[in-house]
Amino acid sequence: MSRRKEAPDWFGCGKTITQESWDGFLKARAEYYAKKDRMRTPQEIEAEIAALKALKPVGPFKDKTAGIIAAAIEELLNGVDDTADEFEEMPENEQEMVWHARDWKDGVSSSKPSEDWGQLVKQ
Repeated sequence: MSRRKEAPDWFGCGKTITQESWDGFLKARAEYYAKKDRMRTPQEIEAEIAALKALKPVGPFKDKTAGIIAAAIEELLNGVDDTADEFEEMPENEQEMVWHARDWKDGVSSSKPSEDWGQLVKQ
């Protein structure tokens, strides 16, 4: 009985790629780029900005949380130049939120920046 060595989910499309399944790789890659081309509409972006503005940071980390939310709003409003010195000086968690908001805006991710804040915010 042979074992198949499985590689990680290379394109985030939920498909596991194996060496025996090159056709699966090509299909997974096509699905990834098909999803990526689905940019958010201006109405969706405006709704997400409103949802982010409605979040009220609480607890001992409320200042950090507010900065992270502000970074997401800035990315959605104006875009953030991730090659600028200002970006490099941002805390890592704000940089990650910029990339997360960008992925959502570009249609790469379905996870909205305003979701999954748990007890860090009041909604």
